Order: sequence, then structure tokens, then C-alpha cells
Amino acid sequence: MSPMGLIFIANYSKKNTIKEKTMETYNKLVRDGVPKHLESNGIKFTSHIATDSEFKDKLQEKVVEEAIELKEAMTKEELADLLEVVEVLKKHEGWSTLEIEEIRLKKLKEKGGFDRHIILEKCEKKAQ
Repeated sequence: MSPMGLIFIANYSKKNTIKEKTMETYNKLVRDGVPKHLESNGIKFTSHIATDSEFKDKLQEKVVEEAIELKEAMTKEELADLLEVVEVLKKHEGWSTLEIEEIRLKKLKEKGGFDRHIILEKCEKKAQ
């Protein structure tokens, strides 16, 4: 992860010299247990509770982040992380699993799935 910025914290020793520690800026949604984990490991951090609007934006960013991580490391753990974010997004939007499944099945019936592994290489643009 590349930090978006750095914050410097000055710690003063007994000799009054400054030891600088850097903090990486993440500004991203994290799991509820992350602050407790950081505290228990003596790691300094700042955080805040997102507004509803910010939470939605950060959830959308998290879906992309988790999808990229799944692409980079195709593991069950990364897929589980992506599915967790999707579940939270459904809950936040008030969408039921049944609702989403009905839409998925309708699209499957109308357009098919991905079983045949078809790659569309080129396609003529529609005239406007």
C-alpha cells in the first residue's frame, strides 16, 4: 500500500532529542476489530466514525480494493473478504439476499453465465 501522506509525531527522550516516527495515511474503511488490534500492539493511530454518506463511499472503495486484492492473490481468504464487503453493502442499502439472487438468476437466464469462457475481442460500435 502506498501512503497518501505522512504525519510526523515527535517523541522526546530523556536527553531532549527528537525521535521521529512516521504514520502512514490510509483513510480507508477497516474491520471493526482493527483499532483494538492496533491498541493491543502499542501502535498509535487515529480514526473516526464515518457519516452515512462517507460510509457508503468508503464501502464502494472497499469493494474495489478487495477485488484488486483477489485478482492479485486468488485465495479463498481474499474471496471471503470481498464477499464480506458485499454483504455489508447489501445491508447498508437495504437489499435482501433474495432480491439480489432473483436479479442474478434473471440476468443468468437472459444473458447466460460465464461457463463457456467467452472473451469478446472486438465489437462494432452502435450508430447514434
